Amino acid sequence: NSTKVAAATSDNIYVFADKNLKNPVTIPLDSWGNTVDHLYLTDNDIITVAQPKKLSLINVKEKREVATMNIDDYPEASKWACFSTSSDGKYFCVVTYNGINIHSIENDTISHIYTDNRAYRSTLFNINDPGELFLTYNDNSDLEIRSVPDFNLLKTINLPSEAQVIRNTDPESGLLLLTDYDYLYILNINSSEIV
Repeated sequence: NSTKVAAATSDNIYVFADKNLKNPVTIPLDSWGNTVDHLYLTDNDIITVAQPKKLSLINVKEKREVATMNIDDYPEASKWACFSTSSDGKYFCVVTYNGINIHSIENDTISHIYTDNRAYRSTLFNINDPGELFLTYNDNSDLEIRSVPDFNLLKTINLPSEAQVIRNTDPESGLLLLTDYDYLYILNINSSEIV
């Protein structure tokens, strides 16, 4: 994983070499009047930015937007939990109550590779294995782990309540943080147990 840190304002993205937050690379960002619902700095110096109805790929070295894509089925609730980019910068996923869309990213080109119409609640790529995607659903208490790009089911874990939202993962322990907006849960992916 990179030691770099990225932050966004309405005018710029700032990429810092490390946690000291000094001498950033400044990249123009045209987001005035729009919210940034997803900002992710990949290990290969690509930043994905989701704003209403649009995904942008930004190349840090070139300091510019290199590709865009329309997001027709844009999430309406918990938007931050409905987007995920793999740490290696090869995949982007968006989920809504209407389904899932997974895209590959290669050579500044975004290509659609998978879709279905189940009612999803949240998604997150495994930071330690970028070919694994965590998914929760709006209408059941399952967390699925699927492989990307083939979307094969690797594991299903039954959670304590329905419509759980994936919050984050700890790259050191691999523990997954989830919420049902009443409680926070810490899940051990390997043992399938709440800790």
